[in-house]
Amino acid sequence: MDIDDFLDNAGKEKKDKLKEAVDPLNSDKTDKQLNAQDKILTLIAEVKQLMSEQKFEPAERKYVEAKEAFAQFTQKQLDVQNMIYSDLESINKSMVLGLNSLKEECEKKIDVIQQLLEKIHEHLNNNQLQLANQLFTQVDVLYKNLPNIMLDRKIHLEQELSSIHIALSQKNNLESTKEFQTKFANIKNLLAFGFQNVQAGKLTEALEFYHRINSLYEELPKGFLYEKAILYEQILKLFKSVQHTHRKATAQNELISPEKKGILNFKKK
Repeated sequence: MDIDDFLDNAGKEKKDKLKEAVDPLNSDKTDKQLNAQDKILTLIAEVKQLMSEQKFEPAERKYVEAKEAFAQFTQKQLDVQNMIYSDLESINKSMVLGLNSLKEECEKKIDVIQQLLEKIHEHLNNNQLQLANQLFTQVDVLYKNLPNIMLDRKIHLEQELSSIHIALSQKNNLESTKEFQTKFANIKNLLAFGFQNVQAGKLTEALEFYHRINSLYEELPKGFLYEKAILYEQILKLFKSVQHTHRKATAQNELISPEKKGILNFKKK
């Protein structure tokens, strides 16, 4: 249950009474309080005046009346104080209940996160990088939604998440490097075959290599900008070589079979 619900529901009836008792905008209550104070002060002034005139009997009667008025006035103030104390006590109990409930909920979520972190470690040890990355994304969302309570455990959990994030980043970088090197070497081999076919005048085969190379190039992982730039320079060189050889063959009026006509009508990727 939300703490705000506790606070909204706790002692609502008493709070209404308290507001009615002490609200300065409540003119009836304010006037009565002022009248009570004025009455007591007036009685005290009258007692002093009668005593100065040595009229002790009427002074005593006024004195008793002033004491009774003061006792009533004090009792009303005490009632208000008790009402305030009762409300504060009720709010405190509700707040403690709400915080205990929130703490239990937070503990359960932290326990779930701890279990998931152990799973991530297990996936990392088994080189199941994709599963580890997916699970870490879920854990990160769970952590960000934790309530701001149990700060010590939350800080400890943040440190664990940071440590796993570093390990994941290192694994991801190694995997990306490995993947790039494999595909880079494959593209280099295909480029060599492509140039060999150009030199042999096999433009259809060279063109097929060119398209395969472009597809592989698009699959390269992110990063490695320098290596990609050098590689694409060779891809463009293959394209120009095919184009140049075709133009040279046409200029020399070499016969081109119908199957080979139009094979170079492709868009440079």
